[in-house]
Amino acid sequence: MEDFEKKDAGDLERALVLRIREGDASAWSEFVDTFSQGIYTFVRCQIKDESCVDDIVSETFVGVYRNIERFRMDSSLKTWVYSICMHKIKDARRRFARESQKRLALFFDWELFFHRSRPPEDVVSTQSDFELLMSALEALPEKYRMVLICRYFNELSLKETCALLEITENQLHQRVRVGRKRLRAWMDEQRTMSSTLQHKLSKHTLFSEG
Repeated sequence: MEDFEKKDAGDLERALVLRIREGDASAWSEFVDTFSQGIYTFVRCQIKDESCVDDIVSETFVGVYRNIERFRMDSSLKTWVYSICMHKIKDARRRFARESQKRLALFFDWELFFHRSRPPEDVVSTQSDFELLMSALEALPEKYRMVLICRYFNELSLKETCALLEITENQLHQRVRVGRKRLRAWMDEQRTMSSTLQHKLSKHTLFSEG
């Protein structure tokens, strides 16, 4: 049943691509509607500067439209689109580097990564929680950071993530395991340091009443 559904989805993708190639405007609108939210969150997950996010999303769709004739009909449309998006993100980072601007920080959704079933207000109570998680993700090596973003934020499948990052499933599982472990350890350490500092400050005469 699952293989049939995958085949059916693949047929729909190929039909959509063919319609776009033939100049069907409604097909392109359908394509944008299908992928716009996913591409936006994929970029937003990696780029903190919101003013750049929309530009990268637009550049991604322009890249898709210009190269739709090159899409191999026997491959995954989703993987192909996300690979174009990854290149656009890398291009944006190179532009910022040339302009000597601060390296772009990461943005990640706490709820989707750690507590999918819990509402945001139960998980992220303050802005400092987001800032802590962003810092933790930025501290991770890219190979761990990207598998976490793909799997837990964009919810790409194992196959799609492996294809996008050009790694094996064994490598993916190992990176997810190590990445989550490092992320939690880093955040626990930062919370401990913060609690210790707050305790010391509370004892300081500067903060004493009287």
